[in-house]
Amino acid sequence: MCAVPTDEIYEKYLQKAILEINELGDEIARAAGGERVPVLGSGHPLADVFLLKWAPQPAEVQEGVAFFGRAGQAILKSLQRLRVDPMAVYGTNCLKFAVPSSRASCTSSGRSSSSRWASARSRS
Repeated sequence: MCAVPTDEIYEKYLQKAILEINELGDEIARAAGGERVPVLGSGHPLADVFLLKWAPQPAEVQEGVAFFGRAGQAILKSLQRLRVDPMAVYGTNCLKFAVPSSRASCTSSGRSSSSRWASARSRS
């Protein structure tokens, strides 16, 4: 039995990850009925660091790519200061479509449930 070089194994995992990400994007787009384009992840699919945030911002929705715009630029600057290769990072959103503004906040004050919990916790 011949040993498979590590680079070849990595390349196969990379191709599989890219294929699965593309299939997931297609499946999400079909689920939306073709009316909206999902915001997909950005970065290297086999990255060592995974960034996850709740919902896409308007610039991300417009481009269809997570961490596009101000958030992405801020992250890139931070990675440069830390001397971290941006190819070591993959970022995506929990939600793949924009959240309607009426549902964007959990309360009329605009505070999320997690910030309400933190406030309640600090008072006890």
